[in-house]
Amino acid sequence: MKRDYCGELDLTYKEKSVLLKAWVHRVRDFGKFLFIELRDRTGIVQAIYDKKKPLELKQEYLVEVEGTVKERPHEQKRKDIKTGEIEVEVNSIKIISKSHELPFSIEREELLPGEEIRLKYRYLDLRRPKMQRNIKLRHRLFQYVRNYLSEKGFYEVDTPLLAKHTPEGARDFIIPSRNFPGKFYVLPQSPQLYKQILMVSGVDRYFQIAKCLRDEDLRADRQPEFTQIDIEASFVEPEDIYRLIEEMMKKLWGKILNVNIDTPFPVFTYKEVMEKYGTDKPDLRYSGEIVDITERVKNRGMRLIDGIIEKGGRIKAVITEEILSRKTLKEFEEISREHGLPGILWAKYDESISGPLSNLNFKIIERGTVIALGGGKEVYPPLSIIRKKTGKFQEGWKFLWVDRFPMYSWNEEEERYEPEHHIFSMPTEDTLHYLETGEIEKVEGKIYDLVLNGIELGSGSIRVHEPELQEKLMRYGGIDPEDFRFFLDSLKYGAPPHGGIAIGFDRLVALLAGEDSIREVIPFPKTTSCQALMEGAPSRISNEILKELKIRIEE
Repeated sequence: MKRDYCGELDLTYKEKSVLLKAWVHRVRDFGKFLFIELRDRTGIVQAIYDKKKPLELKQEYLVEVEGTVKERPHEQKRKDIKTGEIEVEVNSIKIISKSHELPFSIEREELLPGEEIRLKYRYLDLRRPKMQRNIKLRHRLFQYVRNYLSEKGFYEVDTPLLAKHTPEGARDFIIPSRNFPGKFYVLPQSPQLYKQILMVSGVDRYFQIAKCLRDEDLRADRQPEFTQIDIEASFVEPEDIYRLIEEMMKKLWGKILNVNIDTPFPVFTYKEVMEKYGTDKPDLRYSGEIVDITERVKNRGMRLIDGIIEKGGRIKAVITEEILSRKTLKEFEEISREHGLPGILWAKYDESISGPLSNLNFKIIERGTVIALGGGKEVYPPLSIIRKKTGKFQEGWKFLWVDRFPMYSWNEEEERYEPEHHIFSMPTEDTLHYLETGEIEKVEGKIYDLVLNGIELGSGSIRVHEPELQEKLMRYGGIDPEDFRFFLDSLKYGAPPHGGIAIGFDRLVALLAGEDSIREVIPFPKTTSCQALMEGAPSRISNEILKELKIRIEE
């Protein structure tokens, strides 16, 4: 284990002998000397080899170098890297392992190939300095989270990866049982039921950096297997979870980015963020809010608007002080149509007045542009996009909590109510009675999301601990309680009130690393078609194994 690391060398090592075991990052031939950039996980250092003995080196050869650290001439010093003031004078060099010709350049970021090639040769892609930094950051976050929650009295408890299928959430990955032909395990979508049962078991405070697996259609930044910081505690209210997570985020941002995060985070209800921002994941770095102008524009001489209002619709608008161009307004028109709406109502107020809303017999604002849509909830998605496109952007980290989500929504196709979130959340005290009156859509849950810069970073709730209420909530959501009988039975034995949250670990790392995609911070991610290109998964299984599992493949 006696060796030195490239990126740790500096002037404190001057005139000292070092032993490096590293890859050749770059080789430059200057006649009498070879200038060799050596790279390991800590960084890059320059070594100088006197060509008295012939030496053939190529990129990504793994070498052992013994040499002496020297201070560079002043004019050759670099300030952009830690090792920029020194170089290693090579006394001896030995090739440990040769490399084939590379499929892409590890040295030059600007020459990177498409993601498929990078994932096929992931072992080379991970050697890149940026990817090594991301792996190190991921490790640091693992340690910070474990230490923080341990200091708060939480036990780290691992839960099973072979679980029982229960009909909620996304599709499961199914694992056939050899010992019980025709029966199956599933890989857990989350440790939800296990962590609640741990509360019944008296663990009181639990956490796990858990693998979660969901066989769902992938989007650009979603993976079939992902990691979350899973937390559960007994005898808590939402505010207890808020304070726990806020302190953790403040410490993480301070340690990793040296940035001070203001706490406590603002708290909005689901209704408030939908009204103000048109989304339950608002990005507060953008200024401006959606405003309701219904009362100001009704009975003002526009039949279209009055017709929408008479049918129960509202007129919502985004207002900006800028005089928007026709091109921009046409773009907003297209956004509206992409969301199934006929178009926008707008008016520009400058020296003159123009646009459909100019037919009103009054000015909505003195100067600027008004973009309006009329109807119900369907106006929120396009207005949310328009708000961001017209708002002023300010760099920063804007955390917020969104709570009191609706527990049920009406499925028009199946003509029934279905859960909006998972079915284990406690209704709020002031809306619980709507279960009895049949106004299910009015029931709100003690459900909360942590949002950062327009991204849902975590989701949690206070759970139901009463078996009768839990069974009732399942039935309202069209779920057969018998599928959860083992869980419902556990609640009959003195279950404490409890709640928790799950934070998306991969997304957290990506945000702190400044990456747009979580695939840049997951060591071995899948493609958007759920393939592992390096090892070639999924793959076929031999007929002998299928026969043993009593499985037959139908073409």
